[in-house]
Amino acid sequence: MPSFDIVSEVDLQEARNAVDNASREVGVPF
Repeated sequence: MPSFDIVSEVDLQEARNAVDNASREVGVPF
């Protein structure tokens, strides 16, 4: 189970980074 938690955290971080990059490109602050 710990490994799954780590993977989930990494996925969340990746998703947040993607959203941040997309919002920066579009110019819409989140």
